[in-house]
Amino acid sequence: MHIARQGVAAGLAALIGVASSSAAAQQADGQDAQQPSFRSDVQMVLHSVAVLGPDGEPVRGLQRGDFAVYEAEEKQDITVFLSPDESPLDVATVIDSSASLSQYARLVRIAARSFFVALEPLDCVYLLPFNDEVGPGAWDRGLLMPRRVDGIFMQGGTALYDALVHGMGVLNRTIESSPNTGCGNPIELADSGRPARRRAVVLMTDGADEHSQARYDEVLDVADVTAIPIFPVLHGEAQRNDRLRALLERMAGETGGATVDAQTPDRLEDAFADVVVMLRASYLIGYLPPEGDEREQERSVRIRSRPGFRLVYRSTYWR
Repeated sequence: MHIARQGVAAGLAALIGVASSSAAAQQADGQDAQQPSFRSDVQMVLHSVAVLGPDGEPVRGLQRGDFAVYEAEEKQDITVFLSPDESPLDVATVIDSSASLSQYARLVRIAARSFFVALEPLDCVYLLPFNDEVGPGAWDRGLLMPRRVDGIFMQGGTALYDALVHGMGVLNRTIESSPNTGCGNPIELADSGRPARRRAVVLMTDGADEHSQARYDEVLDVADVTAIPIFPVLHGEAQRNDRLRALLERMAGETGGATVDAQTPDRLEDAFADVVVMLRASYLIGYLPPEGDEREQERSVRIRSRPGFRLVYRSTYWR
């Protein structure tokens, strides 16, 4: 399980600044460099919960009363509830653009375009390509993002962890965005003080990290504090390398996401479609944790809904 995480929340803003330095250095194309500003409410516990029916299709239309949350087997009162029908998505799409993918560049672009157009009209996407450097990234509506994909070129190595930290930082901060996109504006907050939009990171990679300043456990720390699920789409070495696969599967499981295999390069589009299903089925549930032991440690969570439904969520978190 995780290493000890004392002082994690206090250091996250600095970590984002380090991991984003290469991206910020590439903003000479006219986009303003953006400084991270984490919101951290240690009182509220948030969980992204994807609900799938017996047929594997997304289940929408559920209400707060259709869920029950237990921490340490004690039922919790749900105080934050966002459904896919009432809250759009902000998705950081983190796309590996290293040289190892150059022969599959056309298939990667096709899969990314199909993913973007399958999102809902009000969903927003932050497209973040990475190789040995991260970015530059750009916001746009999902339906308008396909035009930006042709600007991705496959070259260099892999700064996987830096890209993930940067993507989560963008989703969790106030952003100066181009006024004609309608995305990336200051984060809209619900009455609870938490974002009124659901969030997720979708990662496509074929290889292990080579160039990041951030470490693997730091990625998990950021994801734990921000409550942002990660959905890795596995391709190439990410499927064949048992250690890398295990790292990405752990990352997905501990953040409330899921890994999806693209069995062959021409199945990348199908893999992204599977991620869309889970995003369409995602609910955001929050509660105030029970009083008691204040020691920093891993807490167990169990979430239930109607019989026959399959729930995808993080079963533990760090507090």
